[in-house]
Amino acid sequence: MGWCFRPGDNGTIEYDVEFKIPDGYKCDKLMIAAISNIKGVNCTPDDENKKIRVTGRFNLEKMLKKLTKYTGKKLHVIKERRGR
Repeated sequence: MGWCFRPGDNGTIEYDVEFKIPDGYKCDKLMIAAISNIKGVNCTPDDENKKIRVTGRFNLEKMLKKLTKYTGKKLHVIKERRGR
């Protein structure tokens, strides 16, 4: 029996992702607050272009689910780059 991921990884992969900030009251602040609670993940907001860049080791599906729950809006991934 083989492993899809190394034991202890919990399905996390190194990502460099850019999310579009949805229009709405304080969506950017809510997204930054939600992302900053995740260990090992850094976020850089870009207010000019209405996007947030997230880097680190995380499960993208869980991140999207959590951010959707916090903001109440569907999120769009602008750019996604996987590491190793």
